[in-house]
This record gives sequence, C-alpha cells and structure tokens, in this order.
Amino acid sequence: MTHIQHSVRVTRTPDDVAAVALDWSQDALWRASVRRMTVRPAGRAVTGQQVVEQLSVLGLPLTTPTRIDLATSRSASWSGGSNRLQARGRRTVEDEDGATCLTTEVDVRLRGGLRALTPVLATVYRRTAGRDLRRLRTFLQAEGTATR
Repeated sequence: MTHIQHSVRVTRTPDDVAAVALDWSQDALWRASVRRMTVRPAGRAVTGQQVVEQLSVLGLPLTTPTRIDLATSRSASWSGGSNRLQARGRRTVEDEDGATCLTTEVDVRLRGGLRALTPVLATVYRRTAGRDLRRLRTFLQAEGTATR
C-alpha cells in the first residue's frame, strides 16, 4: 500500500474544523476529485457509518464504498474498497499551540489491471491531497463560513 499523509494548521477551533472535516458529506466543498458522496446515516462520522465516494482521478471514475471503523469527536478511521482499489485512512483534528491541526492519512492500493498505475496515482494523489487541505483551510478561515 502507498501511504499518503498531509497536515494543515487552521486558525479555527478544533470543533469548527471537526464539524467539516469529519463530515464526509461536506467533502465536495474541499476535495477536488469528489463527484458525489453518499453518507448513511447522514452527518458527522460515527462508528459504523457507510460512505460511498464517487471520485474522478486522472479521468478515471472510481466508486469506493467505505465504512467508518472508529469515530470520536476529533478523529475518524475508515476502510473500504472495490474491485479497483483498497483503501484505509484516518482524519485527525488536534489542538496544537493555539491553532488547530488537521491531518489526513490514506493508504491506497490499486487492484487488478490498475495495479501498474499505483506510482502515478500516488504522485497525483499526494499533490491533490495537499491542495485539498489548503482549500479546506481557506474555506474554514473565510469569514462567515457556515457548514451545510
């Protein structure tokens, strides 16, 4: 598996950051590759929650059913996959010296005929994940930000 980790510091409270980052239904606000996200039950991550994300990566449509394996008020671990890929990860919100630090981690492995594309996907996903977190920081720090 390829491990991808990014962190960003945000000048919002941990609760404000967690309200967006730990609610997968809001991912389309900050993750560029998200085309659709279905979350059951709706709302912030809870243990057992089912998430189906539909992404477009390198022009390739990927649908990944996942499950929230463990959720707390400041973190959520997830795992899932399809016949095209296997993935697991974690989002963590921490209070760090008066600022809030959000860390996202993803371990991904392509399957079958796509396996050869793993190095390309890893490079693209590393860039995309960093940009996505910076987009989330901008969104959260915008005056008057409200979650849906």
